[in-house]
Amino acid sequence: GFNRIGAAQQALPILRSAESAMLGADADTPLHADILLALGDALTDSGDVTAALPKLQRAHELYLKFDQTRGQAKALILIAMLYNRARDHENALRYFDQAIDAAGGDPGLTLAIYSGRGAAFNSLNRYKAAIDAYHRALAIVRDMKSEALEVQLLGEVADSQLKLGQVAAARRTIDKALPLAQAPSMAAFRDRLYDVAAAVALRQGDLATARRLVERRFQGVDLSTTVLADRDAHDVAYRTFLATH
Repeated sequence: GFNRIGAAQQALPILRSAESAMLGADADTPLHADILLALGDALTDSGDVTAALPKLQRAHELYLKFDQTRGQAKALILIAMLYNRARDHENALRYFDQAIDAAGGDPGLTLAIYSGRGAAFNSLNRYKAAIDAYHRALAIVRDMKSEALEVQLLGEVADSQLKLGQVAAARRTIDKALPLAQAPSMAAFRDRLYDVAAAVALRQGDLATARRLVERRFQGVDLSTTVLADRDAHDVAYRTFLATH
């Protein structure tokens, strides 16, 4: 359970000892592949990408050997996500493409693939391709009836639309997402949506809305402790401040 909730540092010693135990026995088993997959995932979460990659690659080899396509898809997706994290987006896309075949239409895996492809395309400034990938992911999310994931993806669609210069389309996407985002359970996804919504309002010259969204975004936030992931938010906030003073 540690790994799933992102507590990578707690998971690592347990997974490392499980890996060591496997080395004493016959290492070539599906269970060994599962341990390597979890270990590679935890290493990625903890920021040790260099150590994570060979673990995930070996897991993929073992899943291939035992003809476990779901395991292959998971390993390929995690390798692709690792490359996205390392900003090698072309390699990420190559692994996501391989993962599509292995996923065999599984909704959860296919969702991860298209969402990851959207992020890679967005980072490569290929915004039309990003929007297409995010829309494919959205179709799956709507079948799953997951409003939290829908809000998250709509925010990413709007961001790509804005970067492509489709400002009116981005505003329409934001207008779909904001009502869904008001539930208390959406708190984790709301900030990113407010960032994009404020940037859209700013581009449209709607300074009052931009300012209101920025103020709502930073309500109760200790600005001395915000992390790097908040850089876009600070950028929008600064541009809004300049435009309204």
